[in-house]
Amino acid sequence: MTVLEAHACGKPVIASNVGGLGDLVVNGETSLLFKVGDVEQLAAKMLYILRNEDMAVKLGSAGRKFVRGKFEIGKTIAMLERIYESVVVKGI
Repeated sequence: MTVLEAHACGKPVIASNVGGLGDLVVNGETSLLFKVGDVEQLAAKMLYILRNEDMAVKLGSAGRKFVRGKFEIGKTIAMLERIYESVVVKGI
């Protein structure tokens, strides 16, 4: 949720390439990714964002557009309705 919240607020995101984050970030477009456990790579990405305000703004803006497009309330409600309907049909 933290990545989506940061995107929604227009903040640049630096995330590790682990778990489901691959579905929430687009490296170099909405976020910057670093290899899990690579502290030097994380530090380099952080310094890059701090020293390149234009890139920070670009990533933040793209992240916000990504969230608005993919997680717009109408789409989210429709997705949840489909999930609930499938559960009811299956009798789970």
